[in-house]
Amino acid sequence: MVVCFSCTSEIKAQLDRLVATGHYEDHGQAIIAAIQNLAVIHSELKERGSLVIDRDHGIAVAEEGDTPVTPQQPAMPAVSKTPTESLSAMRPASGAPTIPALFHRHADITPPAHFANLEIKRLPAGKAAAVDAWMFGQYNRLLPAKVTCRALINMVGDGSERQPLEKVTTAIANEAAKLGHYLSGLDAKRNLGRDDAMAVAFPKNSAEFKSIQRFANQFVASANKERELSGLAVSLNLIGRNPDYPEGIALTEAGWNFGMMENPLLDRTSSGNEKFSVDEISFLLDHIVASVPVEAYAYQAILIEVARNILTPDALDDALAKLPGHSKKTLSQFVSTQRSGAICRMADLDLIARNRSGTRVSYVLTPRGKDFLRSAKLDALEVAKSSRK
Repeated sequence: MVVCFSCTSEIKAQLDRLVATGHYEDHGQAIIAAIQNLAVIHSELKERGSLVIDRDHGIAVAEEGDTPVTPQQPAMPAVSKTPTESLSAMRPASGAPTIPALFHRHADITPPAHFANLEIKRLPAGKAAAVDAWMFGQYNRLLPAKVTCRALINMVGDGSERQPLEKVTTAIANEAAKLGHYLSGLDAKRNLGRDDAMAVAFPKNSAEFKSIQRFANQFVASANKERELSGLAVSLNLIGRNPDYPEGIALTEAGWNFGMMENPLLDRTSSGNEKFSVDEISFLLDHIVASVPVEAYAYQAILIEVARNILTPDALDDALAKLPGHSKKTLSQFVSTQRSGAICRMADLDLIARNRSGTRVSYVLTPRGKDFLRSAKLDALEVAKSSRK
């Protein structure tokens, strides 16, 4: 999304100085950080009527790879004083990193009386889903969806699921930062590159405020002023509004079943590099075909083009931009983001693989990808053919 606004020369000068510090890559990143910080402040004032700025700890607001904010800069406000709810409870835990208890599997937890509604947005017969309508490309990994589902199950188990959206997402994101620290250690130990790394999309430690907030908004859930939910797990129809507590979120039945499944990374401390078991992948693919038609279409559209020997990112972007319904005004960079996100999710599901030669990347269909394409129930193939006439 591109947003334009006007500001005074004084505000522009302040923005320039922020970018000049080196803590933000560009003006857009600084503006995003400011909006996220302001949202936290408003939330705190609305709930408590007062605000305390803790200047004893410099809380970083940097994305992956950015330079951390220095301790001299103002720290961000604490949303809550409890460790599982507070964005200020971010100091790394002592001792070796472990998988937080919030993501452990407990097979004896009783399902809730009511699940969130499953809202399926069907594609009209014979119609394409333009790249603009695909799942947001920054939802670039599926492991956070598993983690979110598992956390919500355990919240049901301890009776803490009926909380406002911001508290639930913050609690999960804070624990996800601890998990990210653990996963980063695994990546380093196993010498995994970015394509295979487990920690991608997770905050890497409990001092990365900006990354934690991004995880909460993008990989758990957020709501706009019309109270419409968005986020990876929402887009996958794994979570939705809590039917018994409208201010919060809850799992759909599919989200509950997916979260309860054993996971090789969270539950078996596998020495391999599997993020998901075969059963989990099969479950997700079946669920996506049945309940997330736009995502299933995106997979098919990409697999069809790769099967036609459209194998590089640039060539694939060009092909996807020609799909029916795609707006010519859409920036090519956005198409690249959408394609990259879909490819990453497909790689997590073993539908596609990447071959790298230096800086060059090409895509390869996996056996599972070929099977998915053969058994696909949507009509993406005919749509793709018609778009090339």
